[in-house]
Amino acid sequence: MAKRTRETRTYFALIIFIPFHCFVAETNITFERDPPNYIVFEGNPVFLVCEVEINDPVVINHDGIAIVEDSTLRGSSSKYTFLRHTRNNEYILKINRVERSDSGIYVCRGGILIVKQLNLEVYYHPSSAPLCTSSHDASKYFFEDMLNKEFEFNCTVEDGNPQSEVLIFQEFGKRERMALNAIVVNKNEGINPRRMVTFSSKLNVSFNNSSFICDVRQEIPPDLEVNDYRRVCFYGPMTFISNFQTFVSPRNLTIKEGDSKILFCYSNVQSADKKWMTNVTEGVEMEMIERGKETSLTLSVVEGFEYEIVTLVCESSFENRYSSATVQIHITREKSKNCSAVLVPLIVILFILMMVVVIFAFREICSKFVTKSSFGREDHDLRIEETVDDTAGKLMKNETEVL
Repeated sequence: MAKRTRETRTYFALIIFIPFHCFVAETNITFERDPPNYIVFEGNPVFLVCEVEINDPVVINHDGIAIVEDSTLRGSSSKYTFLRHTRNNEYILKINRVERSDSGIYVCRGGILIVKQLNLEVYYHPSSAPLCTSSHDASKYFFEDMLNKEFEFNCTVEDGNPQSEVLIFQEFGKRERMALNAIVVNKNEGINPRRMVTFSSKLNVSFNNSSFICDVRQEIPPDLEVNDYRRVCFYGPMTFISNFQTFVSPRNLTIKEGDSKILFCYSNVQSADKKWMTNVTEGVEMEMIERGKETSLTLSVVEGFEYEIVTLVCESSFENRYSSATVQIHITREKSKNCSAVLVPLIVILFILMMVVVIFAFREICSKFVTKSSFGREDHDLRIEETVDDTAGKLMKNETEVL
């Protein structure tokens, strides 16, 4: 019996090609009761070498399914390549690109005896990044009436091989971290196994300005010459709001008929929905623009607007919470854009009226002066005539007395 064993001695070897390196690991396997374990990394090509000292047909199985039968590759799959070196009686099964499903027991059979088994294990990184969610996923805000309510932080991880380590932290700012106790609440097996790691607590004020972090780490044996895996996801930062508020700027505004102004509305909850409302439906034009956490409103008042005061309300809504702020708009009748066009003609008209008044006044003064001068001359001539008459009368009287 021992002689037969020596004559049918078979060697099962594994050759691994590591990408980006020229190193080839080659191992000869002798008869052993327990199959040896070999580790390869996903995506690498692998050569399974079976040496047989007899010319019996060779069969290679993977987990009971024949890949090579009667020294011939079954099927025409591009996944495998099968070679035979007759000089050394070597039968080589090449897996062109190792996949996760290639893990398992491989058996090389020479003749009717099982000559060797080989356990192949495929290591791989998770194919997707971790996903962080929360029972408070609708927002990262929490309010005073929500304190002491249940809170869950969940991290869903797709496991690689070997299994990743999952660490849960609460981070305050960017420097201080506190490790948290988390439990695995859900686990799915399969080619892409997943598990959910959960941290549970009650909402409290200490959550303000903090984030919850899921740190996933996977260490790969150095001899595989593959980088370790590390991915992080987080939820936060969370913000505590004692009172949901809305603000407008400016609070009071005067706008001239035919002019336009810009108003701003914002809330202490950045993601709140905001809208402007007014009690006037005609005569005003409103254009709203979202600018981050602010909502601007360009308000234009048409000419001939009949109201003196317009009330505008900005309303914010968030998770069935509502808040509003009011602004009073005072309307003036002057046209801010046409002031110069009105003032210049008005000044010209006033100047012309003043000139007319001055001219009429001057003419009146002149006419009075001329009239007074004519009256003076007539009186002077009359006085001269009276003087001449008096003198002539006196002369005549003297002549009479002399006679």
